[in-house]
Amino acid sequence: MLPPPCRWIDYDAYSCLMWHYGCVAVVYLDGRVVLQWGAGLEARAASLEQGKRHVERWVSARPGLPPGKRAMAMRARMRSPMDVGAFTAQILHRPKNEEGPKRA
Repeated sequence: MLPPPCRWIDYDAYSCLMWHYGCVAVVYLDGRVVLQWGAGLEARAASLEQGKRHVERWVSARPGLPPGKRAMAMRARMRSPMDVGAFTAQILHRPKNEEGPKRA
């Protein structure tokens, strides 16, 4: 069962699963399924109806909201290899008025 903010919008060549006002998945008539939840996923289904069932099961198995673009960009930065030299240079050359968050 889909969460309440989800709804299918059917067009001539495809169907979109909307989460509030953002498209979460697209299922085409030829069976292509494109999930845009997180990093994205492409799959094949035998029909439009089977693709819709696959998407509904996939979405209902995921807790919470789909991650936004900002969260995905932050996750990609965290997973990429870090340039330690640039990071330490950034910390060492920080102006005094930008000391960071205050601790209570």
